[in-house]
Amino acid sequence: MARERRRWSRSGGHASDYPVLPFATSVRPTRPPLVTVLLIGACVLAFFFELGLRPDELALLFDAFGIVPRRFLEAGWAHLHLWLVPVFSSVLLHGGFAHIIGNMVFLWVFGGAVESRLGHGRYAFLLVLSAMGAAWMHVFMNPLSVVPAVGASGAVAGVLGAYLVLYPLSRVVLVVPVFLLPFFFEVPALFFIGFWVLQNVVSGAVDQFVPSAAGVAWWAHVGGYLSGSVFVRLLVRRDHFGHRAPHYNDRRYRVRRQRY
Repeated sequence: MARERRRWSRSGGHASDYPVLPFATSVRPTRPPLVTVLLIGACVLAFFFELGLRPDELALLFDAFGIVPRRFLEAGWAHLHLWLVPVFSSVLLHGGFAHIIGNMVFLWVFGGAVESRLGHGRYAFLLVLSAMGAAWMHVFMNPLSVVPAVGASGAVAGVLGAYLVLYPLSRVVLVVPVFLLPFFFEVPALFFIGFWVLQNVVSGAVDQFVPSAAGVAWWAHVGGYLSGSVFVRLLVRRDHFGHRAPHYNDRRYRVRRQRY
């Protein structure tokens, strides 16, 4: 259902959506995260450009380069640019500081490990496939919407899906701000990412029947996650381990190294 009262829909979260943020993982990449850094840099540059626009100009920018489901479906193959360009341009646009910070933190924490495992080219291709999967899922679940969706978290969700496939036994270090003091603790990656996926599925289902004012494109996250978890199995190179464990005597990592 189209929510006309929204100026845009965020493919990402508000600050309140991230009371706990990932800080690091137990996976130590062996390759520099070049593609991850380039994507973060592009998103930051685009956001600084947004900061110089008036509200009406920003709304026009989002409408022109965000994903508008109804226009997306009506474009057809004869007007390829009307649906293909927004799939990628929307990834660079964000609706506020909390939106871009949340997406970039997730991308930085999980992207390096996936890029190290796949290699730069295959990782970039995974991001493209994840962004496309996120866009199609969002359009399929909101076919009549005229509200543009922006944000990189469809692609970031694909990174999360790929990470869980590649490193299911790893752990994630989380940071919780309590009275402005950071507290750190570890949880299994399966628990953290699994809870994130469940939250998005439940929130998306509820939002279909009881639209909220939050403006979060939940199903774009789900589509990106599914795309990443599926396509990483086709893109992964079996002859490259791609990371080193922080503790080399950990049996879990030795077993996975033998498998790959």
